Amino acid sequence: RHCRAAAEKSLEPLRSKDLPLFYASYYIKQNCLRRFFRLPPTLETKLARRAAAAPDKTLPLLARLIRRQPHNQRLLLLYADLCRLFHRRPEFHHTLGQIRLPIFFPAALKADFFRLSALDELYQTDMHAASSLASRALKICQQQGFSFEEAECYQTLAQIYRISGVFDVAATMLREAGKIYAEMALPAKQAETEAYLGLVEIGRENYSAAAEYLAAAA
Repeated sequence: RHCRAAAEKSLEPLRSKDLPLFYASYYIKQNCLRRFFRLPPTLETKLARRAAAAPDKTLPLLARLIRRQPHNQRLLLLYADLCRLFHRRPEFHHTLGQIRLPIFFPAALKADFFRLSALDELYQTDMHAASSLASRALKICQQQGFSFEEAECYQTLAQIYRISGVFDVAATMLREAGKIYAEMALPAKQAETEAYLGLVEIGRENYSAAAEYLAAAA
């Protein structure tokens, strides 16, 4: 517990930002283990920290590193997620296609891959495949007890159901995500959840409720 508290304290300056690559339960766990065993940070850890603080500068650096290490699955995952954040969808799709998960790859990173793949299928409008992949990622995160990643899976499922017009399920998914973000005190993610709840209400043509959610997000 002491180690986890120390790791979370080191993240405090970045708490108000949207940090899917950094403020994740898996990242904190690995940080705690390194502190406990006094191990130096890995290249991937350094890049994740840098990506959180300056994602625009990290993207070209990652591209150069991947050219040198084209089979580094962790770097590819990180690069894919950054491409998604910057809406570089052709690169996002291409990078995911290069990833081949080893059998003994960490479960949390497998969940990341399935969630990102779900978003890729969503962009390709294959809602069935997207839902299946996101549900698979969610199950892994729940089994591993990774709260932040679980909330990200709920948000992904919410987008799939919202775009498919299944608004009740989308709202339920968003509320589940919102509970986790509130418990973790992540205001950027809470605001994002409120905004998407507003979009759900717009889809229902419930404009007064939508305005309330969007005002809360703002």
